[in-house]
Amino acid sequence: MEVLKKLIGVGIFLVFITQTDAYCYAHAHKLGEGPRCSIDNHDVAPGEIVRSLTQCEECNCHFWGYSCCGIGYNAGTMHIADCKMVKLGDCCYEFVQSSNPSVKCTDVICP
Repeated sequence: MEVLKKLIGVGIFLVFITQTDAYCYAHAHKLGEGPRCSIDNHDVAPGEIVRSLTQCEECNCHFWGYSCCGIGYNAGTMHIADCKMVKLGDCCYEFVQSSNPSVKCTDVICP
């Protein structure tokens, strides 16, 4: 029952998002580098994933280099009508009414 409630909540949340812009980037190995990656001061093997809550990114190491995408409030720009995003710690965020920030539009969302 709890899982069903969460899925319904996520579905309702997604219905009210009017626009989302994501951010990702990739870095190719230079000639002679690889196949390991240096991501956020970690030596990472191809196929491994590094999640950084300080950078709010998740990076994947590939044989050709690495790719990273934002997570949490760095996942992209999301817009909910009449609401604004409030950034919290550890990449968490919530939406509150623009006209009355004491009224929440969503629960706290964390990666």
